[in-house]
Amino acid sequence: MSQMVEQVARLIANRLAGGGDVFLPNVGSLFVVFHGAEQISKRWIQPPYRRVDFTSQERGESLPDMIARAASCDTATARSVYDRWLEQTRKEETLTIAGVGTLTFKNFAPTSEFERRLNPQGRAPMRVHRSSGFDWAMLLGMAAILVVALVAGFFLIKNGCFRKQHVEETVVAEQTVTESTVNPVADSTAVASPAVVPIQQSTEPTIPASGHHYVVMGVFNTPENAENARKYFAGQQPDWEFPIYRLGGRYMVTCFDSEDEETARNFVRRHRGVFPDIWVHSAR
Repeated sequence: MSQMVEQVARLIANRLAGGGDVFLPNVGSLFVVFHGAEQISKRWIQPPYRRVDFTSQERGESLPDMIARAASCDTATARSVYDRWLEQTRKEETLTIAGVGTLTFKNFAPTSEFERRLNPQGRAPMRVHRSSGFDWAMLLGMAAILVVALVAGFFLIKNGCFRKQHVEETVVAEQTVTESTVNPVADSTAVASPAVVPIQQSTEPTIPASGHHYVVMGVFNTPENAENARKYFAGQQPDWEFPIYRLGGRYMVTCFDSEDEETARNFVRRHRGVFPDIWVHSAR
């Protein structure tokens, strides 16, 4: 393998590992998709992970421009390097990127080395460990409270406290009736103030607007998981808003949207230090 092939592959690997998109002229674009944690079942959780996808559309910075910037050369020279790299790495329908992965038709398969770089924590489902011990201290405390309540109730009934209270309530009721007969009748023409019924706003997630580009914090299978994530993100950034949108049969928590894709990507670059896994979803 030539040194040129290795250096170009290293540019692609660094770009994708940093969450950027790479446009390969006459091929398509590679980009990174982030998946939030998902609860597979009551006992298993899929941890968050990243994967590389392919699209035939132009997306992100072109590889010749990356070569020109890294090698400090002009555009024509960079394009010549790219063409030679593509000629050496593409065989029929398979493009092999050293140390990154292979692209066959429209399917990208990362190498095990690059997969570990994308997801150092791994992608295997994690088991939820639940405590199986029984809290005997709590049970004994509840039993003691119940015994005290039963004993206190027995003595109250035995001493006639409830009968005395009943008599006092009867006297108060008679006094209330007497006072009502003396006091004048209220004006029947007074208009009662209507009860104020609060208006409840719907929090049902909406569908992303076509043509908008959304900065995504995470995608979740249930609205409950999405709402819990929204509250968590709001605790980290109280000044931001985190709307939830439907994405197929799942729920997408966002923090920013714009009709201009580059504006959304600039937002991602500015805040990747705080949220390293945010990414851009373009609604079609």
